[in-house]
Amino acid sequence: MIPWSDPSPEAPSILLVDDDRHALLFLKSRLAFLGVRLDTAMDGVAALGVLATRQPDLILSDAVMPRMDGFEFCRKVKADPLLRAIPFALLTSLKQNIRERAQEAGADDYLSKQESDLIFRIRTRLLLALGLRRERQGPGWAIPRRASVLVVSSAHPIQTQLEIHLAKEGLAVRAVASAEEALARLQAEGADLLILDLEQDSEALEGLIDNLRVHPTLADLPILALASKEEESSLAILEHEVQDRLLKPLDGLEIRHRVKLLLQLAGASAKI
Repeated sequence: MIPWSDPSPEAPSILLVDDDRHALLFLKSRLAFLGVRLDTAMDGVAALGVLATRQPDLILSDAVMPRMDGFEFCRKVKADPLLRAIPFALLTSLKQNIRERAQEAGADDYLSKQESDLIFRIRTRLLLALGLRRERQGPGWAIPRRASVLVVSSAHPIQTQLEIHLAKEGLAVRAVASAEEALARLQAEGADLLILDLEQDSEALEGLIDNLRVHPTLADLPILALASKEEESSLAILEHEVQDRLLKPLDGLEIRHRVKLLLQLAGASAKI
């Protein structure tokens, strides 16, 4: 067992689980930017021992481990009424059926160990924010009952794909072609989630976000960025303003998964 790296009791906490000590050290270095307390365990059995004495705000667990792997560890966490609300993400190098296996185990998310530092930071911030919100508001805080999503993209196929995948799940989906239109719609009608296509002019997007962050009712609006690998440089500029990223070309199941996480952050309940 590696002890807490930050003794401050007020700092958010993350439990890291991996049977490879070198991997644990690498993960700790990747998480240093958060300023959190870190506890670690070498497998699911040891991790359950940690959870018996203290509850973290987020669990990041390797998928493949001896004694108890990450999938079984996740099942046990999600079956425990005292632990199930803690966000749980599986860390893996597996490529086959990882999304399906993670969902079957009850994991909130999954992260590739080969993922870029940028996406790793963005996703970890999102999951930690979900954990902290759980502590502040407790169960049953997901409102409003019908969530609304605004899509900003000049690409009609992207608008259509998002509308199809989200509208059939009971979400109110609107689409506009520009940042200027988006600001007007948001000021007039609001939204629970904003989806931004980074093919838009970067200055226009930054201007939109700047206006949102000073608006009394839109300052905390979650933002999901749509970005290809080639657009990650634009994403890096907006790293601290967006809460997640969908990789282009879009995948229907990944759309639903990412939107679900962000609507939880927004406090919106949706059939998704």
